[in-house]
Amino acid sequence: MIEIPAFLTPADVKQLTGKVRGAEQAEQLNRMGIEFKKRPTDGEVVVSRLHVERVLGGLPKTVNKKDIGPNFNRI
Repeated sequence: MIEIPAFLTPADVKQLTGKVRGAEQAEQLNRMGIEFKKRPTDGEVVVSRLHVERVLGGLPKTVNKKDIGPNFNRI
């Protein structure tokens, strides 16, 4: 099974924003409506992969509670 990282890699952020520097990446992410954090130790932009997929249309923005867990009505 392939494990998908929870956060975008620095290369992913660069590809997504088209920018190399953190400040420019942050500006582009803000314009795209993508939330991010800056790591306090080095100022690197940290972006949730799941959030990006939701914003860009890869996943639904919300999940219905009925879609989670077993459907006891079918038993």
